[in-house]
Amino acid sequence: MNLITLIPDERKISLSTVSCAIEELKAAHDVAQALNNLSNSDAFTYVTAYVNTTKHRRVVDNFASISLDPNPPRYGFRIGDFDYKGLDYPKTWFDTLSEQYRKSVQDSIVVIGDSLNIWLRNQTSSPK
Repeated sequence: MNLITLIPDERKISLSTVSCAIEELKAAHDVAQALNNLSNSDAFTYVTAYVNTTKHRRVVDNFASISLDPNPPRYGFRIGDFDYKGLDYPKTWFDTLSEQYRKSVQDSIVVIGDSLNIWLRNQTSSPK
């Protein structure tokens, strides 16, 4: 059994289904854990919801905004609130999406790559 037989429908391939398939194979536990950490993170969840909403459903309102809260003063573009798959997502500053969420997802991808490299190295170095 392999990933291709566990996820035969390419339309159902996602981070979550790949992670579950790896767990079902009882292989690469650290890789599956790193995938789960990313797919369950707030940053990934928000970005996924935003991208899928704007790609498939509708444009999410964006507007210029100024925060009257002096700590810290903020101004720039905000992404309006929206819902995706029954969950509500609040207004979010665009720089939160483009900087904080991007960095969080990027860092998680590095962890996934590192854990995959370690697993592959162990596969090629261990006796069969």
